[in-house]
Amino acid sequence: MNKLLFFMGIFCASIASAHIDDDRNSFFSDSGIRGKSFKEIVRSLGELSTRYPNFTEIIPLAKTLSGRTNYGILLFDKSLGQINRMSIITGATHGNEYLNIADRLPVNFLEHAGEGVRRYLQSGGAILIVPIINPDGYEARRRTNNNGVDLNRDFPNRLIRLQGLSQPETNYYVRWVNEFLNRSQAKLDIVVDYHCCDGSLLYPYGYTSKRINKADLNKHIFVAQLMNKYFPDYRHGITGEVLGYFPRGTTKDYWYMDYGALAFTFEGAYRREHKKLLQHLSWWNDIFYSFTQPKLPSEF
Repeated sequence: MNKLLFFMGIFCASIASAHIDDDRNSFFSDSGIRGKSFKEIVRSLGELSTRYPNFTEIIPLAKTLSGRTNYGILLFDKSLGQINRMSIITGATHGNEYLNIADRLPVNFLEHAGEGVRRYLQSGGAILIVPIINPDGYEARRRTNNNGVDLNRDFPNRLIRLQGLSQPETNYYVRWVNEFLNRSQAKLDIVVDYHCCDGSLLYPYGYTSKRINKADLNKHIFVAQLMNKYFPDYRHGITGEVLGYFPRGTTKDYWYMDYGALAFTFEGAYRREHKKLLQHLSWWNDIFYSFTQPKLPSEF
């Protein structure tokens, strides 16, 4: 027994400072949730933009390997004449982890906006929503893009000299956001990438067990506590603690490292997350409301 405890202690100590990458070929998941075709999702974004021309702009982000043009929709109040802050919401970076949440947020933010969403837009905020980051994978119900690349391992990580952005879906999306933020000088508040199927909220770092600084960690925990108001049984923490592996090249690490944004992976529930739209709307309303306050509660 003593020998067993000794070796377990050595194992735990090695994990505590781990930089363990996952083998993308060993992971497969399927949300169990089916949506409209990619073409129909894009068409619905266009129809929404036609109805609300003063609050929307359709953004062509990338041409995929199969020739599909990927689009996002930018929500903002054009009458203000400027954008000084931005939030990003993305879905289906893994094509088979579609949740039917990100694609329904734009119309609900515009037509059933809570006070937090309204105040955020009125304060010069913009919300970029890309319902499907990986259109080819989405159409094939496949995790990877048409090159067999896991797009959530293709974001830069300067701390481990990972260049990333080898694929058109990631390269042009990141390039557009970088250029927009540099041109507008807007602050990037938060990025949430929707995945499946753990029922959890993951925050940086993903690639290592090393902690981000305490002030930033407290801000991430504050957003996670807002999440727990509506998803009380969902866990939160860094990827290694919650899921037990350390993926490199994730979107949340990139946007946190390079822009200081609050950055998360939301892991929805298998076959059930699409039924929780109201909870997501309430959570987002609370998040946006907090950004219009002088300071987050965690900063006082």
